[in-house]
Amino acid sequence: VNLFDSLPPQPREKLTSVICIDEFKFSSNNKEEKYPCVITNPFNGSIIDIIRSRRKAYLIDYFNRISMSERYAVSYFISDMNETYRQIKKMYFPKATHIIDRFHIAKLFTEAIQSIRIKIMKSEEYKSKEYLFLKKNWKLFIMSRKKIVNKKIVNNKTGVVYYLSDILASVLKKYNDLNTAYQAYQDFFSYGHNMMWQDAKKHLDFFINQFNFSNLKELKSIGKSLSNWYYEIINAFSRTAGYGNLSNAIAEATNDVIQTYNDAGYGYNNFDRFRNRILYINRSKRSIKKS
Repeated sequence: VNLFDSLPPQPREKLTSVICIDEFKFSSNNKEEKYPCVITNPFNGSIIDIIRSRRKAYLIDYFNRISMSERYAVSYFISDMNETYRQIKKMYFPKATHIIDRFHIAKLFTEAIQSIRIKIMKSEEYKSKEYLFLKKNWKLFIMSRKKIVNKKIVNNKTGVVYYLSDILASVLKKYNDLNTAYQAYQDFFSYGHNMMWQDAKKHLDFFINQFNFSNLKELKSIGKSLSNWYYEIINAFSRTAGYGNLSNAIAEATNDVIQTYNDAGYGYNNFDRFRNRILYINRSKRSIKKS
């Protein structure tokens, strides 16, 4: 520890034209440092910097120290549905296009489906055939249709072959609410992620209108979230000039790695030491790759 602490602190890197902003759970006893904020370059996975906290006051203090010219050079700002990030984007990156990561849009649907599935499961007799199937096969209801086409399972006792798509269709036919939410999820993401802006707008308008008139409270809730993050979600499904489809995927992967280092060290309480260690590791790996 003493040897490592004698190393110079790693500086932040310059903001890139596209930045991803996200957070991870830190093990500090300080509540304000519970969720540090990570700024990532989505093209190579490099960590631009790690900020002590995702709280608004910390982010304002941090970005106040970055020049306007550097901040205004950022073209795309990618985040999850965190209101603080939206406020920071408006304050410090007014020229950037705000994109909500599609994973977090999908999460709205998967959480709704899981809520409905659990509700139905609890209405069935405990440990009945229906109950056990709904409990065991929860992943089946949040998978893309494309991933289960032609997939099959074999009954070890009888040797009978069953296709997952047929089983799923049979279950959905029995539970109307689950079927409605499942079809909405599949239909929403059946469109490409590289639409023209106006087409993406029409796509979103159609589903918001559909969900607002739904009898399912879960779909109504999704409709409200889509309306709240209306333009940011349109941007997520629109073409981004010169970059293709932009998402927080690399940032999410980087956060998983950070969490692994944190777990491997059985937790840290010293944020500065942890930040320095992560940045040294991240930048050393890139140096090795370049050489």
